[in-house]
Amino acid sequence: MRRTRFIRKVAMVTASAVMTAAALMAAPTMASADDSDTVTSSEVAAALSTTEAGNGNLVAEPVKSLADTDSAAVVTKNGSITDVPKDPEDGVSLGIEGASPITIGLPNADEAGNAKRLPDGTVVYPGTDGSAQAVIPTATGAQMLTTIANADAPTRFTYNVDVPDGGKVVLTEDGGAVVLGSDDVPALVIPTAWAKDANGAAVPTHFETDGSSLTQVVDHTTGNYAYPVAADPNFWAYVGCIAGTGIPIGAAIAMAMVPQTWPILIATAARLGAAPATATNWAARVIGWCGAALRR
Repeated sequence: MRRTRFIRKVAMVTASAVMTAAALMAAPTMASADDSDTVTSSEVAAALSTTEAGNGNLVAEPVKSLADTDSAAVVTKNGSITDVPKDPEDGVSLGIEGASPITIGLPNADEAGNAKRLPDGTVVYPGTDGSAQAVIPTATGAQMLTTIANADAPTRFTYNVDVPDGGKVVLTEDGGAVVLGSDDVPALVIPTAWAKDANGAAVPTHFETDGSSLTQVVDHTTGNYAYPVAADPNFWAYVGCIAGTGIPIGAAIAMAMVPQTWPILIATAARLGAAPATATNWAARVIGWCGAALRR
């Protein structure tokens, strides 16, 4: 009798388990629906590591930074100040000592989580729309990287640029951009846009602007690209770049703020192989010169 009751009990439990498993297989769980577009800090770290390993020095090396109550990373170097917030909606602050900073708003900040600081100093904002942002504080500004996890992620990533007392964003002939102050003097320079997939293949990308923002368009849905895709604009503080070459900070500020001193820089750049250009377009090309000098 006991054996019969035991067999019946086992049968009932087994049947219940089979029905439960069938129900779970028939309908997706809420967890899978909610998490499908979540991009974590560890996923961003892995994506940036793969990009750097497979595509050369596209991802910058973070410089030493400090953190405080509101900031995930603060760097004061070469006369420039980079302040990366804990709250992504606060925007990244870039500037020079003694002057009002420029604030760069991060794309999709209202859908991002608060900052997670990686061991190397990179600041990551986990995302929920199939993409996530990372900010790397550098010696001359900040590299702001987007990790695109899947084909459902956005293709447009807009950085709102708040310049004190006015100013504007202009594109350059070589695919980069310049942030000009209210006096039309370059404040930030941005090299040509790039985007790479997980296998190192170039993904079509370009910058657009309405004068007050810089948008990177990443056409990751137009081909058979391997995810994650990584893309960036790299914001270089103009004064910090000049000072980073070894020029004293006072002279660097004078060169950056007084257009009459530009011929000195242009002549120097020309001797180093840069072709003459208008002030705006040359300001972007000087990135190569500053970068080479900083690497020496």
